[in-house]
Amino acid sequence: MTVATNVVPQSTADSHYGSWQALSPLTTALDGAALGGISGKSVTGIAFSFAGTAGKLYRQGAAGWDDVSKSGGYNTPAETFWKFTQYGYDILATNYADPIQTYTMGTSTDFADVSATAPRAKYLMVVREFLVALNTFDIDGQRPLRVRWSPSSAAGGPAGDWTPDPTTQSDFQDLLTGEEILGGVGGEYGLVICRKSIYRMTYVGPPVVFQFDEIVRNRGTIAPGSVATDGQMTIFYSEDGFYACDGAAVTPIGAGKIDRWFKVNAQPSNFLNMSASMDPTRQIYALSFVSVDTPDGNPDTLLLYNWVTDRWSIIRQSLRSLVTFLSQPLSLDQLDTVSTSIDALPASLDSQRWAGGSVYFGAFTIANEFGLFNGAPLPAAIETGEATLGGDLRALLQSVRPLCDGSPTVQVGYRDNQWEDVSLSAAESPTRAGDCKFDPIIDARFHRVRMQIAGNWSQATGVDVMAQPSGLT
Repeated sequence: MTVATNVVPQSTADSHYGSWQALSPLTTALDGAALGGISGKSVTGIAFSFAGTAGKLYRQGAAGWDDVSKSGGYNTPAETFWKFTQYGYDILATNYADPIQTYTMGTSTDFADVSATAPRAKYLMVVREFLVALNTFDIDGQRPLRVRWSPSSAAGGPAGDWTPDPTTQSDFQDLLTGEEILGGVGGEYGLVICRKSIYRMTYVGPPVVFQFDEIVRNRGTIAPGSVATDGQMTIFYSEDGFYACDGAAVTPIGAGKIDRWFKVNAQPSNFLNMSASMDPTRQIYALSFVSVDTPDGNPDTLLLYNWVTDRWSIIRQSLRSLVTFLSQPLSLDQLDTVSTSIDALPASLDSQRWAGGSVYFGAFTIANEFGLFNGAPLPAAIETGEATLGGDLRALLQSVRPLCDGSPTVQVGYRDNQWEDVSLSAAESPTRAGDCKFDPIIDARFHRVRMQIAGNWSQATGVDVMAQPSGLT
């Protein structure tokens, strides 16, 4: 396929593309532009969701978003997103301008400064038992290549004293190359993603604490919002295209047409408005960006990549930012939607069934409501590459059978020489037999098929073409 718009590349062998559904609001709106979010679970298994705007941090409540900012609020700079991570049962948040914030799920009322000795930071990650601050503003000023980590959990963790000390294992490392740190991915080891380098951060114990190995030089990310991870795989956009990193090496995943298309269609001046997320259920990396088709600076296009089948697609969908949340616990009032009788409920009131926690791949709308992609299917367009259906001869194309559900129409593009413009037939709908017939028969050397799908459709596998050589050269 050369065009795949408003479709999802699927991982199953029997269906190449699925439908993409419109974004439908699930919550009330925040009082400002949504600048990131996170979900986590408390020690009792209750799901919590948080979001940030320029001046406030919020927790999702039963009736909307509750302001859980520290006293005085925040001063998030323009073109800056909140960065969140979870350490144990604590949610950590940073916007670089204000001290790192912390909130203990199930215990805290509002966010608070994590520690008087912690630096300000642009990015956060958790490596083993350490909170790691990246690209910091420290006691010696701005340090774009600094990696600084908290005391170990045994020595107080993020809330402890961040003063370098071999006893607590708190320390820092100033990297030598990479220009500036633009992201990080935590876990058993850390990935520090710079503009021009990628480092692997490995725990070795005191007095060194962490070893830093530059696994890639002269390649990193130029778009912090493009970084997303699932398991051992991290995907990001670099100066020369899209790459995946497994912690040891990077592999190009968009080399050729995708990288060229993105370079032409994305606005570099709005790269800071990108956001990315993983949909592990469908094995999809999703990147939201501002295309050259929109003048308002709001993201209007998604680029999807299926890492199982190595296929891409484009979604025309305006939104504020992508985010993965957990479903929220049900209140007693909300249990009425299940049953108005306590005795008739399928589980007891203290059951984890009502605690929330299902993974929601969604986004904030332009109106700053969190929503899910569960609306009506978007109209889709799929176009094949150009082919010589008659071998060395011209071909007579008689009909095309769309292999999809919904309400498809088909057009045929054709020409005799590749230096000529492509002519396009009228759109035809399937007959009762399921074929789109073309009268007169299309006689040409090169053919391509464009299929558009509307209505309540769910899957498309391609087209069957009925053609035969014309006998003419």
